[in-house]
Amino acid sequence: MTTARAAPRAPALAQAVGLVLAAVPYAHTFGASSKSEPPSPSPSPSCAYSFDKPKCPFAGPQAPRDLSTGAQGRIIPKAVGIDYLQALALPQTNIHYHLGAEHKSDEYNDSTESDAYDAEMARKHDDEHHRRKLNENPRPGWFCPISGFTEAQLQPYEFQHCKGDHVRVGATYEVHFVRSSAGKQHMLDPTRSDLQDRDCTCEGTRGKFPDGHGIGEHCAAWDEDQPYCDKTSDTASHPHGLDWCHKKWCFVSPDCSVAIESDHEWAYWDLLTAAGHDLPRAKFYYSYEACGNVDLYTPMLHGDGLSYAANNLGQLNPTVLVFAVVFVVVNDPAFDDDDLFGFTTSHDGKHDNGFKTSNKTVMYPGSTTGTSHDNDICSPYTVTWHVDTTCNVVSAKSFDKLCFDMNDRSTEGLDADLAPHGSRKLVDPEFVVAAEYVRHHPLLIGNQYHEEDHTDIHC
Repeated sequence: MTTARAAPRAPALAQAVGLVLAAVPYAHTFGASSKSEPPSPSPSPSCAYSFDKPKCPFAGPQAPRDLSTGAQGRIIPKAVGIDYLQALALPQTNIHYHLGAEHKSDEYNDSTESDAYDAEMARKHDDEHHRRKLNENPRPGWFCPISGFTEAQLQPYEFQHCKGDHVRVGATYEVHFVRSSAGKQHMLDPTRSDLQDRDCTCEGTRGKFPDGHGIGEHCAAWDEDQPYCDKTSDTASHPHGLDWCHKKWCFVSPDCSVAIESDHEWAYWDLLTAAGHDLPRAKFYYSYEACGNVDLYTPMLHGDGLSYAANNLGQLNPTVLVFAVVFVVVNDPAFDDDDLFGFTTSHDGKHDNGFKTSNKTVMYPGSTTGTSHDNDICSPYTVTWHVDTTCNVVSAKSFDKLCFDMNDRSTEGLDADLAPHGSRKLVDPEFVVAAEYVRHHPLLIGNQYHEEDHTDIHC
């Protein structure tokens, strides 16, 4: 399926985020516990690769980890984590969210709902409840306190795009912004100085557009001065935020490895045709990566859950990254943020690739989560998590728009991810990394993409 450059148009026109995941035969090969481990099982002689989920003593470091002050762990990880700039080289493939926070921090630590759920499951002797599907009777995780909110802020809201009875005002959700090397869109390493490779040089379009309208001829932020990127304009069309407006791009050859096919249904084309220009019905191919920028414009989400992140393109061991951000939802327009879809990118246009998450973000190696795992059966994948440990307040209207954007900006549409997933029980200290492997603020300090002074932040 080809993604067209169908960016912001007038309302009637079409509308065009850490974890490293590597499947291994037995995940214990990526972690060493300070306790002695039982002997590992032998792989089948007919297939050296085992797809069975291991018992926790055979698994590598797990997630979710307790991120509260003083929380302990016992595993020394062997897998190398992925840092901030490396994360930018991975295309975003999925966004989903969990009922309650899967992680625990000093700010989100209310277990009232999860305790009640677990007690009810124990009462029913339901041994299979943890294997239910993504959003069928989801298990709650940790909640943010709501005692400081007013009665008006906790009034119900009718959600139009987020699905299910478990989406409500006053609840807490942990949103996972998933990136993966198995994503369909290739991205180049932003640390390289030679981002314009031989196949991805800009191709001039002079003669194909009216005089004075040579858009895409060379690397430039061609959209930022256009009406559809003007925040003050009543006719501005920016349903997915304006970060992409400031990114440089150009038209490239269709042979370019990072070329995206464009059609004529995009805002600049509409402006010219509305002005009476007769434009050629030709195909064009554009690229942000060829100009050293990250593509925030092209739809990147591909499907529900981690199916594409883990299994797309026939990759057995893809590299996957996820940022986890915790939100408490209130009914108050003062907390509107209509670009939660791009929550992990800077909104000020200054820090080209800066993350919007707080300086209380931590990075640690763990695993995939979800309620198919517990403290008995563990995940066989190794994961590096970037988790914001603060409670971020957001309006119900904006959270609902996140669900709209998730579905609208996916190439194949979402269904299950529009309702909250269940949260895995907090993993025992025996199966998570030691405290010294929980790093504070995973951004690279002093890099060209992040100019703020972080001298007070210690890793």
